[in-house]
Amino acid sequence: MPEYIVSGLLMGLLLSIAAGPTMLALIQSSIAEGAKRTLFMELGVLVSDAFLIVVTYFGFGQFLIISAKQEPLYLSLGGVLLIGMGAYKLKIKHSQLRQAHRWMEGQKSPPLALFFKGFMYNSINPSVLLFWIGSVTLITAQFEQNPIKIAGHFTVTLLVMMGTDFLKIYGSSRLRVLMTPRRLIRLSQFMGWSLVLFGVFLLLKALVQIYQSS
Repeated sequence: MPEYIVSGLLMGLLLSIAAGPTMLALIQSSIAEGAKRTLFMELGVLVSDAFLIVVTYFGFGQFLIISAKQEPLYLSLGGVLLIGMGAYKLKIKHSQLRQAHRWMEGQKSPPLALFFKGFMYNSINPSVLLFWIGSVTLITAQFEQNPIKIAGHFTVTLLVMMGTDFLKIYGSSRLRVLMTPRRLIRLSQFMGWSLVLFGVFLLLKALVQIYQSS
């Protein structure tokens, strides 16, 4: 088996076990919206990843973070955005209750809205871009700038991620039968607090980098 396929499989499997805001959002959506509709959200995530890989490969990723001194600013911005999204998830309880009842009654989000939700959740997380910048740089050097091998590696990576995400989405959607409006609210609040914690982590990471560079 070609080396670029093996490396793509390993990277895809490694990323498939990583937990982050995007994966939590997919799990919440699969429970609330069902597996089929959450596939539109997953498609948005994959398009976001593919977009970040392409722009990084052609040099635009490095342009966004030209020096180490700019990275803390980017991390801080991402942290603030994640905290804001988490705070929105923790909105007034009676509003959440109305939304939970609509979910239980079968009202669903439009597929296009789910697609953009997945795209935005993935794109605003600075850790995702930083990871792809590092990965593209490493893989480009490993395969001596061979575009076929590089494209093959990342295609396999994204396909493995897509396959494992499908399994997670389907498995999570089976929990829908156990849901009640109040349990859906708790799930939304858990998602909200998780986003806040991810955001705080990014802010602390930015502060550490600023302190180390001073």
